[in-house]
Amino acid sequence: MRRTGVVGLLLVLLVSARSAAAEDDAPVQDHRIGGDIGFGSAVGIAGLDYQYSPVRWLRFEGGMGWGYTGWQFSFMPKIALGWSWRCAFTIGFGPSVAIGSSQAAMEGHGMNPDYLPWLNLDVPGFECRTRSGLSVQGTLGATMPLKGYHYDFSEVGNDIPAGRIFPQGRIGIGWWL
Repeated sequence: MRRTGVVGLLLVLLVSARSAAAEDDAPVQDHRIGGDIGFGSAVGIAGLDYQYSPVRWLRFEGGMGWGYTGWQFSFMPKIALGWSWRCAFTIGFGPSVAIGSSQAAMEGHGMNPDYLPWLNLDVPGFECRTRSGLSVQGTLGATMPLKGYHYDFSEVGNDIPAGRIFPQGRIGIGWWL
């Protein structure tokens, strides 16, 4: 009976070692290029993003896109808490700026700044990738303008004060290189 226990323990250790070796055998992919679509997101309605991951749990994302308040430019540090190199739960927080918000308000209808700074929170988020580098990511969160502005939409409009919190979300597909 004792031999069976030792053999069982050795089998468990062998499987664990193989799993750890497979985990260490993860491909080295530090750079991600992708496209996102969303609502109220750091890259607007549609945009491109680049991520650099110096270590497995840390990412720096820069993005640009177009949204209702103009061209969006963002920077967001992210933490990736993962099950493995394949999938991770992500949390991000960072600034963005919208430039050229002329489509948000009709002339003379209220505050229409040339640039509009925002703070963005991406949580909860996820990202999964294949061994070849194909990546899918998504997130929900909140966004907040740091400057007041006015919007007009189909003859309806209103002033939005600085500090108002809005929901946001985005999904994207990309490639780790």
